[in-house]
Amino acid sequence: MFAGLHPLYRREVINDRHDMMTIYCTQPGCGMEPKVINRSLSGTNNYKTHYKQHHKSIPCTKEEADTKALEAQEKKNNTFWTAPMADQSYNQRYRVLLLEFIIKNNLSFSIVDQPETKALFSFISPNIKQIGSTTLMKDLKARYIEAEEVQHQKLQQHIELGGRIALTTDAWAGNNKLDYIAVTAHYNLVDSTKVSTLLDIIELTNPVHSGEYLATKMLEVTDRLGITCAILSVTRDNASPNDTMLDEFEAVVAGQYNLMSDRDQAYFCCKFNRKEGDVRCCAHIYNIAVQAGNIITFSSSSRY
Repeated sequence: MFAGLHPLYRREVINDRHDMMTIYCTQPGCGMEPKVINRSLSGTNNYKTHYKQHHKSIPCTKEEADTKALEAQEKKNNTFWTAPMADQSYNQRYRVLLLEFIIKNNLSFSIVDQPETKALFSFISPNIKQIGSTTLMKDLKARYIEAEEVQHQKLQQHIELGGRIALTTDAWAGNNKLDYIAVTAHYNLVDSTKVSTLLDIIELTNPVHSGEYLATKMLEVTDRLGITCAILSVTRDNASPNDTMLDEFEAVVAGQYNLMSDRDQAYFCCKFNRKEGDVRCCAHIYNIAVQAGNIITFSSSSRY
């Protein structure tokens, strides 16, 4: 619990009391008060209790971690959409294809609840089991959770090998009058293969898109995937709230870094700082310059 690359607790020797040490929970935002104990650990059961009460999803031992990984693998094996086509029943295959048809054609899930749709499916196959929008949305959420866990494992493996990650963010307003921000990750594997992957698309529910709010939404993604302190740079457009966003992000990274053990601090020494990691999008700058040039040209020509 006190060893490894990502220990559950970190400990510091007290300078004027070398027989004692202070221990801290390493989970970001944990409200556990630091404890002063003897440097000779007699057991770790008391420290497991804290995690079982406040961090239930985090295994405390290798056996628990192995069990959790096995359960996750079994769950994955039991989901019919990951099974080979030949192993899926007729209705399961229909359910997979129906979900993919709706997603790839950007259709509303409610279309399967319409009487006309049900009548069409019944005409094609009278014995077909009708699938409602609620079931399809549950399927989509389950598939998303599984895919994100796969992404999480890939990112953690990359970090464990010493790799670091560059982010790109972009915000826009959709046709549905809702605002979104996308977060993508970019990194090179040990064999120099370049990887670019979408981490999340987040709806911005707060009508005021302040820098603090944008930083909070970006941290929701990086903290969930465990990559916050592995971020080297963030590429963004030139909107002024992004300046504050990166200031806030840098402060949070520094806070998480200060809670690490000396060993982890050495491992994550190349953490994000805005001076070196703030990358402004060249395409956005060129676009602004071209638009400004067009306005000047139009204004000049309109005089004659």
